[in-house]
Amino acid sequence: MEVRNLSEIAAGEDLLHPTIPHVLLEGIDDLEDPILFLNRLRTRTPQARVFALVSNAAHLISLGSFYAGKRLAQGHPLVLEEIGPLFLAAGWQPLAITALLDESLPPAEALPVTVTAGEIGFQLVDPTVLMRGRSAAFLVVADPQ
Repeated sequence: MEVRNLSEIAAGEDLLHPTIPHVLLEGIDDLEDPILFLNRLRTRTPQARVFALVSNAAHLISLGSFYAGKRLAQGHPLVLEEIGPLFLAAGWQPLAITALLDESLPPAEALPVTVTAGEIGFQLVDPTVLMRGRSAAFLVVADPQ
């Protein structure tokens, strides 16, 4: 297995063989133009299946850190509703988008609940909002269109 840096690939260096069967990605949310990157990747690896770990911009702990002065993804923070359209726009067909839950946050059965992240407290009463905030990241599986 070869490991390549996203910035090398995004810069246009020919580092991927066109017949590789799988590409594992992490950090597309840190790229300024993730659609352009994914489009170039599809062009270079037209037979590959992509497995991408994408940070959730709506993760409650991350939001609390952001409010405390830390950064979210540098290029384009993503939420669940943006991931499918982003991959489709770049020529990839998402097969699955699976939430990876932060088990340190309470489950829906605990509602209503207040979640604190640093100095920030989030009062939650809606299970959909809690689920959105419990998702630390998403695992995306996609094939070229």
